[in-house]
Amino acid sequence: MGTLSAKPMPPRVRFFFSRIFPLIFVVTGAAVAYFGIHALIYAKASTNWPTANGVVVAASVEQHRGSKSGSSSSSLTYHAEILYEFSASFICRFTILAHTLGAQAISL
Repeated sequence: MGTLSAKPMPPRVRFFFSRIFPLIFVVTGAAVAYFGIHALIYAKASTNWPTANGVVVAASVEQHRGSKSGSSSSSLTYHAEILYEFSASFICRFTILAHTLGAQAISL
């Protein structure tokens, strides 16, 4: 059985692990908190947006299989396609095709 010798860390290594390494986590945590708070403020503001009655015209779940070039594995993703119509006081009629990455307005 070998014995462990406890050598003191050199000053550069001690400085890195006591100052620089923790700073990476502090900066990352601050960035996550900033974007999280920003999203929360935006979500809270949306509760005051005007509402409109509408009807879902069509809805389906699309399935896509893809693979990266040069890779033998493939991935399977799903997204919803929802077509709905609504009427608002300043717009006669809109049909919205909602995707997972955004919405596309199509005026009729």
